[in-house]
Amino acid sequence: MSDRGRPNKPTKLKVLQGTDRKDRVNENEPKPKELQQVPDPPYYLDYYAKKEWNRAAAHLVEVGLLTEADLSTFQDYCECHAHCIRLNKKIRNEEYEFVTDSGYYQKRPIVSILKDFMDQKRKLANVLGLTPSARTKIEIDKPNDDKPTVEQILNGEV
Repeated sequence: MSDRGRPNKPTKLKVLQGTDRKDRVNENEPKPKELQQVPDPPYYLDYYAKKEWNRAAAHLVEVGLLTEADLSTFQDYCECHAHCIRLNKKIRNEEYEFVTDSGYYQKRPIVSILKDFMDQKRKLANVLGLTPSARTKIEIDKPNDDKPTVEQILNGEV
């Protein structure tokens, strides 16, 4: 039987969002070690997945949301991202619809496949804290050193 309701948020995310409460914190929650630097992407990821790995991992490591335990989920996110890019390129070369033998317009199957990958990518991004709605409630301490901020990196100011 599956769990009902919303999935539980990790305590680290609750703390960053400022929504943690002592009566709702699992004292025995595993606390995987945060990564201090961006790990190399797995060798078997393709070009687009590796590019997304390097881009998004820098943000997640900086705010302390990427751990060894999250790498598999993060890899899935990067692979979904790569599939979306490849499918978008393929769709650009074709029409979205085609005419059946009986004269009806029908959506190409690749459009539905792309939509499924985009939905999966959005769900994984939300779990990892990469979507705008996931970021709105996260508060991080401003760095005191000369390193660029997350906003500067995401806006290409560096």
